[in-house]
Amino acid sequence: MVFILSFEADYRNEALRNQGILPPKQPDQTEQFEEVLQQAIQEAEQNRLENLNLDELAELEDDEDDEFLETYRYNSYKQVAGQWANVLRQKRMQEMREFQSKSQFGTVEPLTKPDFVKEVTEASASTWVFVHLFKD
Repeated sequence: MVFILSFEADYRNEALRNQGILPPKQPDQTEQFEEVLQQAIQEAEQNRLENLNLDELAELEDDEDDEFLETYRYNSYKQVAGQWANVLRQKRMQEMREFQSKSQFGTVEPLTKPDFVKEVTEASASTWVFVHLFKD
């Protein structure tokens, strides 16, 4: 079984079209459809106010005003939310700075068996203690 990759098939078909063996390739319908659709949208936009009476025009104006105000409100809320996020971020950074300034870093000290209980118990009340046990 032989598989032909699509670009190879296109290449071969194009060569056959150039020799007149295959008929010419039909233009892409999608581009034509999109072009016609864009023209229809533009015409509809240009002619949307022609057949409206005064009441319909007033209603359309109200709808457009409401849409504008809703967009403005959304952008305002978005801006306030961004400011609130900055405030929270600054507060958290301050908390982290305070925690860092309060952090205690001890030293590495060899302890004897009698000192172990006293040192570890007292230190563990205020901070974490890491103990590495080994034999001499």
